[in-house]
Amino acid sequence: MKGRRIKISGSKTRPTSALVRQALFDILGSIEGLSFCDLYAGTGIVGFEALSRFAKRAEFVESNRIAFRGIISSLEKLAIEREFAEVRNMKMQRWLALSDSKFDVIFADPPYIDRVMDELIESKKMILDKIEDAGMLVLQLPSRLDTTEFAGDCRKFGDDMLCFIEKV
Repeated sequence: MKGRRIKISGSKTRPTSALVRQALFDILGSIEGLSFCDLYAGTGIVGFEALSRFAKRAEFVESNRIAFRGIISSLEKLAIEREFAEVRNMKMQRWLALSDSKFDVIFADPPYIDRVMDELIESKKMILDKIEDAGMLVLQLPSRLDTTEFAGDCRKFGDDMLCFIEKV
């Protein structure tokens, strides 16, 4: 899907920058055949990138209805068959309670991090339970944050930081 554009919905989502996406997938290496979850999906750009790199399936979790519709529209525009992509219009906590799926990689870029940081910390164990053994949780956070609650390999990219937390 390289070079194909997706429409950014009218919601207040901010897509993950090309620099951070490139770094994310360079660090992860090949994800061919892996399952991928784009938690707090926003535009869905990271999940689309995973599918374009041959992830076997991607699940998008987005609570904003406008952004959710934008992801659906982009799936159609990119001609991605629904058997490879599932889109959930719900908050992260509800998804954690209802979903029985497990993933090789969960990527989370929470919006308004100052408002949801406590919720994210409290949900860390439940999120890790959704990851296959030897899988990975990747958090995109502002580089200004203290990440001691998310012990892992954290790398800065300008104003953003990626934290890689392996499930052992």
